[in-house]
Amino acid sequence: MEKLFMKLEKDEAVKRAFPAIKPLYKLGLLIPQSTALVERGFSLMNNIATVDRTMLQGTLDSLMRISYYQ
Repeated sequence: MEKLFMKLEKDEAVKRAFPAIKPLYKLGLLIPQSTALVERGFSLMNNIATVDRTMLQGTLDSLMRISYYQ
């Protein structure tokens, strides 16, 4: 992917013909390659939000943050 970007940066004709290509390319790099982080969050939530813990005073969000940063 980086080689493609370098090639696009060097070619002046491409830069003039497609001025919006660089911002679109940078946006494309922001798209996550997998859903592992999201799946880890749901797994953490399922481990915390058990039937036994539903009566805790702390919110699920607070408990997840504590568990995530340990």
